[in-house]
Amino acid sequence: MRVERPLPSAARSGQPERLFSFRRLLIASATLAMLSACFLFAFAAVGAAPVFAGQTITITRLTTNSVDEEWPQLSGDRVTWQTNDGNDSEIVEWTPSTGAVQLTSNSYDDAAAEVSGNRVVWQAHDGADWEIYTWTPTGGTVKVTNNNVNDEAPYVSGDRIVWQSGDYPDVQIWTWTPAGGAVELTSGAGTHDAPRVSGDRVVWSDYDGADWKTCTKCREYYDKLENYVWAATNEFNFTKLENPPSFEPTLCGRCK
Repeated sequence: MRVERPLPSAARSGQPERLFSFRRLLIASATLAMLSACFLFAFAAVGAAPVFAGQTITITRLTTNSVDEEWPQLSGDRVTWQTNDGNDSEIVEWTPSTGAVQLTSNSYDDAAAEVSGNRVVWQAHDGADWEIYTWTPTGGTVKVTNNNVNDEAPYVSGDRIVWQSGDYPDVQIWTWTPAGGAVELTSGAGTHDAPRVSGDRVVWSDYDGADWKTCTKCREYYDKLENYVWAATNEFNFTKLENPPSFEPTLCGRCK
């Protein structure tokens, strides 16, 4: 069965779902090549410069304000995140040499930023639907899409961007490069979503049109009938199971 993906579905409402919420952003650096350990250690030891594996970790606070800074992403020395200016969300990038630079300043939401090298990509709601934008230090901001459907879930690797375009259940995968422009990778009816890219290789998921409501394997996936009924009828489904089977609910010790 198809369950709605958190980011694009929430984003279409005009307010991207907050997967992370920070009052401030911090970055940790050290001479050892253990970035994941550094970040975990940095968040656990805010305001200190502890010694880890014989090296000193430097913690730099990137933001100092009274609004939420969230959705941080990192590629090399370039950090991106989205900030709330009190009216909507905007995109900010930071490097050690330039400091924080706000890439967007408008009256609509800019969200879901991703970064690879010097290229930043994000989705922006223009009041009607979501569109894809990209930015580089030399090329500035470029509007990648301009149509009347939702373009969302952008991802980037080098200069290649991928995203999903359309409204469920008709969703297609697109890619864009500065030299080649926008190219549609999928066609035909169906849902193609969750694109990812690495170099010139793109991957996505594709719904093959099978009806989960009559699929016995979908039913057998759940160990209890009540779990299957909940999954088939909850508010996150694009389509819900009509006339779900009845079941005896599992009761806790207090309810028995």
